[in-house]
Amino acid sequence: METPKSPVTKTGRTKIIDAFSTEDIVGLYRQQENLDLADFFRFGETVYLLECEDTGYRFYFPFEVAGDEDFYQKLKLEGDKKGLEYDRDWSPDHEFAFGQIGADEKLLEIGCNTGKFLEKIREKTNFAEGVEFNSVAAEAARKKGLRVRNIDIAELVETEAETFDVVCGFQVLEHIPNIEPFLSAAIKLLKKGGKLIFSVPNNEPYFQRFSKYEVLNLPPHHVGLWNLKAFERITDFYEINLENYAFTGRSSFKADIYLRSKLMAGIKSLPKKNTLGEKVKMFALAPVSIIFNGFDALRGKVGFGHITVVFRKK
Repeated sequence: METPKSPVTKTGRTKIIDAFSTEDIVGLYRQQENLDLADFFRFGETVYLLECEDTGYRFYFPFEVAGDEDFYQKLKLEGDKKGLEYDRDWSPDHEFAFGQIGADEKLLEIGCNTGKFLEKIREKTNFAEGVEFNSVAAEAARKKGLRVRNIDIAELVETEAETFDVVCGFQVLEHIPNIEPFLSAAIKLLKKGGKLIFSVPNNEPYFQRFSKYEVLNLPPHHVGLWNLKAFERITDFYEINLENYAFTGRSSFKADIYLRSKLMAGIKSLPKKNTLGEKVKMFALAPVSIIFNGFDALRGKVGFGHITVVFRKK
């Protein structure tokens, strides 16, 4: 397979580092989210994970695996049936970002969903608005009295370039297949010296280090895997400097042992779906996991669920 250009740098320096069976991905979504995505993966039997060699950013390919509006509306409906709220409640990454924003700064939230962060940020500024591509979520936000537009940020640049003091997005960047035009547009919307804030799942190398088959960290939900190294290196390609960052959502030692054992055993199924044979394999590998995780803990290398980064426009 001819590897594509990096979606974050547009250079040809990319390499394949892993491959996933579309049958496995479809099965996991059916099992956990009650979604039949067989038609979504008609392009082939394999989804590849590639790495941008310039930055360390990893992305799934082909790019067509990215979820569309219909996918997210179905995902929300299934969540509603289980009593789950797809729009995230106030979390530690929100709290960290909140502390980075000054009084009365003009703010734009990309992918604001139903506007939970925008509601809270009104304690600091009256100049906050959002954009949201899910029309149902955008309408729900407007009903709260929030200014939310169902518009692409590339269109927004045409009329509002260099307008905002802060542009932020929570759990958005990992959904974007074509990163370069998205990031470029977000930066153009900022005033000189403005802040760009993103929070994403922390992938070292996968979610919470070892959860390779975390279904909502796979396409079509997530199409990119970010970590601190990637954020540090993208500053060589954009007019921004990394100013601050924070890790949140630390996993427990017990969870790390389970996830590491599961990865070493090559097990893809959910905990409640593990067969007796799979449980035996993980139990046999648990002592090895305990030793490695113990060494990791001594070195300060532990699993965190999310990373929030703050950039400053040059």
